[in-house]
Amino acid sequence: MQELRCEVLLNADRGQHLAVRTAEPGRESYERLRLPRAIGLRDPGAPGPVDRTGA
Repeated sequence: MQELRCEVLLNADRGQHLAVRTAEPGRESYERLRLPRAIGLRDPGAPGPVDRTGA
């Protein structure tokens, strides 16, 4: 089971909701949330780090 905190931010003018999920550092839930981020930062075809700044 993952232990997450969820905050929902509302922009009533535009009818938008943003759900932000966080976990306490050091917990298994924290590491599980970090994994997709780490995978998303990688470019499988690149030999090294990816520059996402557009420079």
